[in-house]
Amino acid sequence: MKSKITKIVVVLLALVTVAQLCLAGCNLDNNGDNGDKFTIVSKSVYMRGEEIVLTASGDGDDWVGVYREKDDVRQVDPIASYKVYADGFLSGQSYIVQRSATFYDSRQAFKDFPAVKYKVVLFGDATKTKVLKTEYFSVADKDLTVPTAPTKLAYKQALPGSGFADGTLTVDFDSENFNATELVLYWADDNGILADWTSLAKVKISGNPFVYNFVPSSIIPKGATKLRAYSVNKKGTSENYAEVELSANSGFVASGTLLSSFNVVSDIHIARTGEHLGSGAETQTLHDAHLKAMAEDIVKINPNSQALVIVGDIANSGRESEWIATKQILSSVSGLPQVYYSIGNHDLYHGKYDVELAYFLKYAEVDKVYYEKEIAGYTHIFLGSENSNADTRGVDAYIGDEQLAWLDARLTALTTADKNKQVFVYLHQSLYDTIAGSFKGQGWNGVMQDAKLRAVLKKFPQVYLFNGHSHWDMNSVGNLHNADGELPNILNTAAVAYLWDSSDNPTGVYLRGSQGYYVMVYGDKVVVRGRDFEQGKWIASACYALTNGSVQ
Repeated sequence: MKSKITKIVVVLLALVTVAQLCLAGCNLDNNGDNGDKFTIVSKSVYMRGEEIVLTASGDGDDWVGVYREKDDVRQVDPIASYKVYADGFLSGQSYIVQRSATFYDSRQAFKDFPAVKYKVVLFGDATKTKVLKTEYFSVADKDLTVPTAPTKLAYKQALPGSGFADGTLTVDFDSENFNATELVLYWADDNGILADWTSLAKVKISGNPFVYNFVPSSIIPKGATKLRAYSVNKKGTSENYAEVELSANSGFVASGTLLSSFNVVSDIHIARTGEHLGSGAETQTLHDAHLKAMAEDIVKINPNSQALVIVGDIANSGRESEWIATKQILSSVSGLPQVYYSIGNHDLYHGKYDVELAYFLKYAEVDKVYYEKEIAGYTHIFLGSENSNADTRGVDAYIGDEQLAWLDARLTALTTADKNKQVFVYLHQSLYDTIAGSFKGQGWNGVMQDAKLRAVLKKFPQVYLFNGHSHWDMNSVGNLHNADGELPNILNTAAVAYLWDSSDNPTGVYLRGSQGYYVMVYGDKVVVRGRDFEQGKWIASACYALTNGSVQ
C-alpha cells in the first residue's frame, strides 16, 4: 500500500509541476499521447539579440530542434538542436539555446535569430518521423535592453520558522516588458544583501510567472529577514530588485549540543610538473595558493575543527614531490587540525600502481588504501581504488570484494552498536546518477563495482557519503543527493584547485574557484555548509541541515 500511495503522490506532483510550467507560458501542440514529455519556450515574443530559454522533458531518444516556422522539418536541418536527456543534458532542465545547443552550418543565416517567426519541435527519434510536441515563438524588430526587475515575489515556505528554505518562490515580471533570461537571488536583511553569503545559484527563467524550487534540506542564514531578486540578461543586471519579507525567526539555528565539527574538501591537485593539468600556465602556483587559503580559512572560521579530510587527487600527477609539497604547504599554516586522505585517480597517474600506492600509504600514514578512523567519537571510513590496471579509462575506482566485505562488516557492527549514530564515508569517485558530474552523459562517475557498492550502502541510512573527482561547482544541479531509501545522503565536494561549470555547457567547462565544506554534527542532524574559499563566503545554495535516511 505504501508504494502505491508513493506512486500516486509522485504522479500528482509531476502533474502540478507541468501545470505550473504551462501557467508560465507554455503553448503545446498535443500530437498524440506523449505522457509527461513536453517542451516550453520562456516567452512567445523575444527582442532582437535576446537569448532563448527552452525547457524540455523526455528520454534518451528525444531531441529538440529549432526551425523557422515555415520550414519543412523533414527537408532541412534545424537552426539549432540539443538532446533532451543525453550528452550531459538533463530532462526537465532549462537551457539557453545560444549557449548550449549545437548550431548547423547550413542554417548560418539564422544563427543570430533575425526578426522572423520560429518553431521548437520535440522529436522522439533521430529520423524526425516522430514529432511529439511543437511550440512557436517570434523575434520582434526591437533591440534588447537591460532587464527590468521582477514586479512581485511570493515565497511559500514549506515549514515556516524551521530555518529550512524548502518551498517555492513565485516570481512575476512586467508582462509588457519581460526581458529577463536569468534570476539571481540573495538572502538579505534591513541593511541589504548578507555580506558573508554568495547569491543562490543563478537559474534560467522558463516563463512568466516563474516558479523557483528551493533545494530540499537547504537552510536560510541566521539573521536573514528578506529574500531579494534581480533580473539578468545579456545586457546586464536589473538596476532595481524585488524583495519579499521572511516570516519571523526564519534563519536556521541548530538545536542541541555540537558533538563534532570537521572539514571536508577534495581535489587539491598540487602539481610539480606540466602533466595532467586542468587549466592554464598559472595552475601550479594557483593550486598552491588555493590550498593555503583553504587551510587559513579553516583556522580562522573554525579553529576547533577536529579534522580536515581531503577526498582524493592530492598529487596531481602521482609524484612524491607533489606529496612533499602538499605537506609543506599544510604545515605552514599554524593551528590546522589533523589531515586525513583518501586516494584519487590523479594520485595514481605516474609510474606503477604499487609505487604510487606506496606514496599514498607513506604520506597518509596508513597501512591500506581503505581504512577507518575515529574522530571525536564518530567513525570515518575511507575507501579507495585497489587496482589501477583494471581501469581502462584511467579514472575509475576498483573496489574489490575484500574491501566491500570489510565495509559491510564495519557498517553492520556500527549499526548494531547504535543504528542512529552518523557514519562518514569518503570515496573520490561517485556512483552513477547520484550527484553533479555523475548524471547521464556528464561522465564523472567512476566506481567499477557500482552495483555492489550501492547494495552495501542501501542498508545503512545513517551514512553520509562525500565524493570528489568531478570538480562540479557546488551551485550545480544535484550538488546534494538526499537520502531516499535506495542510497544515503551523498554530497559533491567540488574542488579546492579549480571548479567545473555545467550551467551552459552540459558536460562542463573550467571555472576558476575553490570550494569545500564545514561539517557540524549534532545528535539528530548534520549541518553541512559549503564555503567559497576565494571569496571567503558561505555558498547559499550549498548549505544544508541533513538527517539520516530510512531503509525501504
